Amino acid sequence: MEEETDINQDWQNLKQVILEAAKEFKSSKDAKNANHWWDDECKSAVQEKNEARGKCLIRKTRTNLDIYHQKRTSANWCLPQEIRHEK
Repeated sequence: MEEETDINQDWQNLKQVILEAAKEFKSSKDAKNANHWWDDECKSAVQEKNEARGKCLIRKTRTNLDIYHQKRTSANWCLPQEIRHEK
């Protein structure tokens, strides 16, 4: 009976070590690849798009709409292909 308890305890310890190692590996991989594409150019393009959208919402003229559409297009091209196709 004591041997069975030792085997169960050994199994629980092994299971815990494997689960912890898997979590650590996944989190380090996710952190490294999370936003590798986000840079100053993308940040600037998205910020300009948001400002143009704000102007368009305040005063919806054809010029403001055209500017917003141009800024939106350039901001979308900064985003990775996977994110662009989600929209």
